[in-house]
Amino acid sequence: MRQDLGRFKFGAHQFLCKSDWTDADHGILDAVRRLGCSLFEVSLGDDVQFDLKRARRHTEALRIELTVGPGNLWPQVCNISADEPHHRQLGLAWHKKILEQAAELGAVTYCAAMYGHPGHVCRRPPPADELPGTAEDLRTLPNSLIASGFRWWSMSRFRIHLVNTAAEAVSLVQMADHPNLRVNLDTYHMITEERDYGAAIRRVSPLLATKRMAWMMAFRVLRGRDVPYLGTPLDPQLHKPNR
Repeated sequence: MRQDLGRFKFGAHQFLCKSDWTDADHGILDAVRRLGCSLFEVSLGDDVQFDLKRARRHTEALRIELTVGPGNLWPQVCNISADEPHHRQLGLAWHKKILEQAAELGAVTYCAAMYGHPGHVCRRPPPADELPGTAEDLRTLPNSLIASGFRWWSMSRFRIHLVNTAAEAVSLVQMADHPNLRVNLDTYHMITEERDYGAAIRRVSPLLATKRMAWMMAFRVLRGRDVPYLGTPLDPQLHKPNR
């Protein structure tokens, strides 16, 4: 097992330390690097303000790759899959704004459930145009802002209604047909939706770019030759602390 670990990069999430990133937090990056991590995820949102270029210089000096997620203030009305057309337009504009910030930060990827909004659960039969409409909106996202593109993960049915399983994530990525879309798997959400982690990983493998996993089964499957791994980071993140 140990010799296989060299295939992966290990990282940490900002939320392990604090909820809102500021210019005073560069010491966290130093500590993360001393622990051997070469990947770090920063959370952006409308309530977060810091010097993006300064943070970029610091992480580049440490040789840390940054990823970005929309874990802070993300207005509920900014929802690409909302029933209201105006809310969908607000969602596209909001994600494009965060992508521009991620590019200035030097992030290698944007990890988000951007096909909807966490907490938006519609208890109704899905309209026939819901997934195609969402895919069409996702196709308009700019593909040149960040190096490795956009990655999303399926989320528990208790958090979102549109994409809950690995198979559904693959279906929407294929429907969107965007050159930079990939899939992230997170055992925090998979535990309520998947009964066979190995099968889920293999199903996603052609599009698998990031894994947030802490379970040994994931290591056993991922080190197998039958799962081509398109991405670099493996984030052994457990549950995020309450903020």
